[in-house]
Amino acid sequence: MKKSNYLIAAFMLFVLLVSSCNKKADRVGIGLQPEEGQLMLVLNKDTGLETFSKHVDSVTAEDKSTSLIGGYYDATFGKTLASASFQITRVTTAENMPTLDQVDSLILVLPYGDEYFGSINQSITLRLYELLDDISLPEELEDADTTIYYSDTTFNVSSEELASYSFWPEPDSVVVIDSIDYDPHIRFPITNTAFIQRLLDEDADDDVDFIQEVLKGFYLTSDVPESADEGLLLGLDILGSAYMNLYFTSEEGSSAAKRYNVSSNLKCVNQYTHFDYADAAPQFIEQVMDGNEALGQEKFYVQGTAGIVGYIRLSGLDAWIESIRDKNIGVNDAALVLYAEDYEGLDLPKQLIILREDGEEVSVDVAKNEGGRFVFHLPELIQSIVQGELENVDLKIYVNSASLNPSRAVFYGGNADEMGAELRIIYTEI
Repeated sequence: MKKSNYLIAAFMLFVLLVSSCNKKADRVGIGLQPEEGQLMLVLNKDTGLETFSKHVDSVTAEDKSTSLIGGYYDATFGKTLASASFQITRVTTAENMPTLDQVDSLILVLPYGDEYFGSINQSITLRLYELLDDISLPEELEDADTTIYYSDTTFNVSSEELASYSFWPEPDSVVVIDSIDYDPHIRFPITNTAFIQRLLDEDADDDVDFIQEVLKGFYLTSDVPESADEGLLLGLDILGSAYMNLYFTSEEGSSAAKRYNVSSNLKCVNQYTHFDYADAAPQFIEQVMDGNEALGQEKFYVQGTAGIVGYIRLSGLDAWIESIRDKNIGVNDAALVLYAEDYEGLDLPKQLIILREDGEEVSVDVAKNEGGRFVFHLPELIQSIVQGELENVDLKIYVNSASLNPSRAVFYGGNADEMGAELRIIYTEI
C-alpha cells in the first residue's frame, strides 16, 4: 500500500472515531444526526476546520435611505464613528417668497425611526459641518454601472463647526408642534450667523439648483465615548426625508419660510471609521490587524459597517474527498455550526451571510441568530466540491446588510471544548 493510502485510511478511521465519540457531536438541540443508511463526517479543529478573521476596508455606502450617525466604544472591537455627507437643494424660489426683513431661525430637520444600536437611554451629540467638495462622480465615471462611493470615502470639510446639538432620542414618541403630531425627528438649529448671511446673499437667484453651487452639502458626525462598552449609533432618515427651513419675518410682518430638501435624487454617503482598531483588545489586534490567523482557533470575529469578516477554511475536506474518490456520494446536509459569546452592548447580528472567497456563483446560505447559535446549511456547495465542479476555497462570513448594520459577534473557534466551530456533513453512498 502506498504511503498516501495509509494517510487516507488513517484519516477516515480518525473521522469515524470523532463522529462517534466526540461530545460536541451530541450537542443538544442541533438535530443534525444521520438517519439510517446515512454517514456523517465531522470537520473540526482535529479533522481540519480552521477559523480566523480579517479586516474589510469598506462597504458600499451611497444613496441609502437611512444613515447611521453616532459613536460606540466596544471593549473588544474598539471605537466606531458613523457619519454622513449629503447634498441639499432649495425648493421654494425667490419669486414665490415675500421680501425678507428679519431671519428668525435656520432649522435642519432630521427624521429618525426605531433603528439604533447601543443603549437608547442616553444623550447623543450631533455635529454639523459644511462640505467643501462636490458629491458627484468624476466625469470619466459618470456612465459607470458601479457605485463609486464607499464607506471610507472622505470629502474636504470646513474646519468651522456650523452647529452642535445634544438630545435624548425617543423613537417611540411623537413630536407635537402647534397641536399636530409628527413622527420622531430632530430639529437641529443652525445659529452660525455668517453662514446664514452667506446663504441669503448667494441664494437670491431664482434657479432652484443654484443652492448646490453655494452650499456643496453637509457633513454630519458625532462623538465617540472614551469609556468602553458605551455609545449609541442612531439611524437617521436623511435621503429623501430630511429638510431645512429658513424661518423669517417679511417686510409686511408675516412669518414665512424658505424650504430646502434632501431630495431622493441627491447624494448621501455613509461614512465609517474604526480608527485602525487602535483601541481594540490586544488579541483582536494581533489576529485581525497583525495577521496571526492561528489565534482564530480560540476566537474569531465578524462586524458590520466595513468592519470584520470571518473566515472558514475546510482544510480537512480534500483528504476526505480523495478517500471517497471511487464512490458515488450524495450530500444530504452540510451544517456549519457556530456559537457566539454573549455580549450586553451591541446586539448580536440577526443574520449572517456566507460566501466563497473567490466570489463564484453558488448556492450560499443565510444563518439566523438562534440564541447565539448560527447554523449554515451548505449541501449544494459541498456536493459541488465533492464532484470537482468547484475548488475548496475559504468561506467568508459577513454581517447581513453590513453597509448599515454595525452588529458584531465574537465566535468560539475550533479549540473551544463544547462550542467550537464545526462542519457536519451527512451523506449517503449511492
